[in-house]
Amino acid sequence: MKKLLYLVVSVFIIACNNDDNDSTAPVVTLIGESSITVSQSSTYEDAGATATDNQDGDLTYSIVTTSNVDTSTLGTYTVVHSVSDAAGNVGSASRQVDVGMSNPSVYINVLWQSPPAWDSTTAMKIAAINPAKLIISIDGGAWDSSTSTAGPSATQLVQFITDLTTHGYTGELVMHPDTNHADFLNYWHSPLPDSTSTGLETWMYLIDHEGIKPWQLYIDYFKDLNIALHSAGQSQMTELLIETGNGTTMPHTTTTGDPFPSITSLNDLFTSFKTYMNDPSFTISATGDWLRNYFPTSADYYYAQMYDMCSPPVGTIYPCLCGVNIPDASGERAQLIAESMVPLITGTGGVGALPTSSDPPSRLDKVSFIFTYAPTATSSAPGQNSPMFGEHDYFWTKSQFTNGTIMENDAIKQTGFIWWFKTKMDVHYSHAGISGRASTGLWHSEVILDARWNTIP
Repeated sequence: MKKLLYLVVSVFIIACNNDDNDSTAPVVTLIGESSITVSQSSTYEDAGATATDNQDGDLTYSIVTTSNVDTSTLGTYTVVHSVSDAAGNVGSASRQVDVGMSNPSVYINVLWQSPPAWDSTTAMKIAAINPAKLIISIDGGAWDSSTSTAGPSATQLVQFITDLTTHGYTGELVMHPDTNHADFLNYWHSPLPDSTSTGLETWMYLIDHEGIKPWQLYIDYFKDLNIALHSAGQSQMTELLIETGNGTTMPHTTTTGDPFPSITSLNDLFTSFKTYMNDPSFTISATGDWLRNYFPTSADYYYAQMYDMCSPPVGTIYPCLCGVNIPDASGERAQLIAESMVPLITGTGGVGALPTSSDPPSRLDKVSFIFTYAPTATSSAPGQNSPMFGEHDYFWTKSQFTNGTIMENDAIKQTGFIWWFKTKMDVHYSHAGISGRASTGLWHSEVILDARWNTIP
């Protein structure tokens, strides 16, 4: 009996003293690399860690994680995973996170900011995409200061570009003056000859009575804004983009009905732009509906607006390009739209072919294809404005629009529209001897502020 009592006491003492004798800390193992780099303005989620202890076993679910990562600011940060065992020993492992510049977007090469917005949140989200070019729609020098959408002023633009570069934007800046006749009034000039005059009347009055070519105001303001940016030590705008389609202040025909009899063609006009700019380092580019051929050969570059694809002036109408554009999870819709658009771009003689020149066929190396996210529904079919990608409930998410994938029959299937569009255009670029891929972008870049943009369908 005495021996049994000694044995029980001994076991009890050993059991009670186990924690006192445990001086080994838990082992914390990082999942993934110990040092990583992420893009500025991206969303960072740490991969985590596991933990084991020689006495307590698996302690993974007891890990406490601390982090000072701030992806809005460039720098080096640390994520620490730590855990304690029953004896109070602490083990930890840390990961270094370097926040660097965003890599340029592969699928959204151009963002066209319309309507204009100059807040820091917009700047941060644009920088996160980091397109090669940001087109900034500018409504004049704000002659009518009561109009909230006029501008930006030089001060507003300097702050916006400062925010862009702070958040890591590395692309070029393009100014697009609004060239609508109605917007010319007050945005670009006060009404003439009297307060009741329309924008078109004001435009013509400047030509006929004051000897001013009104379009020169666009270039003057471009220069004024660049002076302000240079003085602030910020990146300057390198390109002026002029709209040449219906409803603009630019002539788009050579018929007798053209309200600009002193200008016989767009080519003459763009040559005049370059002469007045008097600086070959700046690009003078044109934009208009792709199928309406509003592209002068004297322009340096072209931005083709791809929302008029339903009703080509001649040739076959593609019903799938008409009416409301409804995405699907399978990607079948994205593929169908891309396959239907490409013949309208590259067809023989080209319904939408750019002017011929010594450059590769249709000058495809000098064009960006711009798709619209305008929130206004175009439910009519056919509709001239189709297809759009952001019509109310038929909103295409980032993955649906760019390069989403799904698993189908144990294989990865591409479902993103831009992936299909670039892929279908690749063969034509190759045949034309053009290096690189088609440049693509989206118009109405406020889409990136919509909470649905980053939703995974």
